[in-house]
Amino acid sequence: MKEFLKRNKEKIFNIIIFLIYVIITGITVINHEAYEDEAQSWLISRDLSFGGIINQMKYEGHSFLWYFIMAPFAKLGFPIQVQSVISWIFCLVSVFLILKKAPFNKFIKVLVIFSAGLLYFYSSIARPYCMIPLLLILISIIYQEKEKKTYLYAILIALLANTHLIMLPTVRNVNYTILGKIYFLNKKD
Repeated sequence: MKEFLKRNKEKIFNIIIFLIYVIITGITVINHEAYEDEAQSWLISRDLSFGGIINQMKYEGHSFLWYFIMAPFAKLGFPIQVQSVISWIFCLVSVFLILKKAPFNKFIKVLVIFSAGLLYFYSSIARPYCMIPLLLILISIIYQEKEKKTYLYAILIALLANTHLIMLPTVRNVNYTILGKIYFLNKKD
């Protein structure tokens, strides 16, 4: 038994942290009541066509991506609480990837996972911010292979740009970095 624990120390740690996260956030998701803006985004997703959603975006504070993700569930008659479950799923995948792939020590992983953002704001409150951690993690995972996986990398960057307005400077800086690298590589030739 001691040998098994020694060999699988990292896996056991990850499972325990993940389960604690699932329990805490699951309780908050179950008890969360939709705010007015959450209800409005659900109603837009439910009542408008995809073209209508795009047209409505000039009056909304978020991009169409979040509404398109919710639309199938809203149109099929699911209850409004499903949007919090969608946010929660994005965060569960983010936490899983942090535990599995992040090059941080255990202390930093725990700090990130149990920060206010991942613990409550992104997981329970159904807003497009919940996609930001997942997309940033996915982008960082494939960053080293972006030349081989150009289309996937570009799609992830485009999705990140469509999560929320606050991500546009990040996307711009990533693009400037890539464009600068291309420029200086071509200048050497």
